[in-house]
Amino acid sequence: MMSSKWGAALSAGEMKAKRSRKSLSFENKLEIVKCHKGGEGGNYIVRTLQLPQFTVSTIIKQVASVKKAVM
Repeated sequence: MMSSKWGAALSAGEMKAKRSRKSLSFENKLEIVKCHKGGEGGNYIVRTLQLPQFTVSTIIKQVASVKKAVM
């Protein structure tokens, strides 16, 4: 008997609940950008603001669009 590589599959009646998306305000995004411009590293920002790493790195990559949206 071969075991499944991906574990037990969910039956048709069982579905995982989707996680709700949370949006950040422009103030929060600006705070991330200001911290980064001030020399703070991404990990420091993540720990300080208690946000996911992916969220912080995405906002840092999109600095121009964040600034443009505020102006």
